[in-house]
Amino acid sequence: MIIASNHISHLDPPLIGVGVPRNVAFIAKIELFKKNLLGWWMRQMGMIGVERGGGGRKALIAALSVLEREGAIIIFPEGTRSYTGRVSKGKSGVAVLALKSGAPIIPAAITGSYEAFSRGMKFPKPGRVTVTFGEPMAVNSGAAMTGEIPREMLEELTAKVMIEIQKLLPESMHPQPGEVPDCQMFDSAAKANGEKTEIKAGSGK
Repeated sequence: MIIASNHISHLDPPLIGVGVPRNVAFIAKIELFKKNLLGWWMRQMGMIGVERGGGGRKALIAALSVLEREGAIIIFPEGTRSYTGRVSKGKSGVAVLALKSGAPIIPAAITGSYEAFSRGMKFPKPGRVTVTFGEPMAVNSGAAMTGEIPREMLEELTAKVMIEIQKLLPESMHPQPGEVPDCQMFDSAAKANGEKTEIKAGSGK
């Protein structure tokens, strides 16, 4: 399975990890692995490094290998921590992993960690943090896709994932107009469809 969450703090990976009753692998930017103690800890935790700027092919292969072994991956589709605490634009990596593996996506939402340890803060401060998991999203009927995936399909699934994440968050954490594509905004998508966007949940894998 693939757990996809919003990202607002350095605290997010361990917060989600402790809430999942099984071993999970994380995807993180490769720069973090260059820090001695942190890099060692991340390798021990089974984290997978991703190069920014489209150089993440090795990480993609490693992540797919985890999923092929019925493992679990935690990914932050936004790619980096939010500067505002609101959801920012989701990238297509989560859609590629899901469509290539056929694994279901479980949306997750974190609240409170931005106030506890946001960008610019040197030390965390006490606060209430909540992690909420949504219903599994069945992807491509559970069948893995081979070859190149059409861009339209990637954009559509990415938008659905980001909307499902927003459904689990308070409105104050939803993106404002212009911050993300309209298709990734829960309110805009709901208005376009005349109702709240619904995605059929699968039984998981």
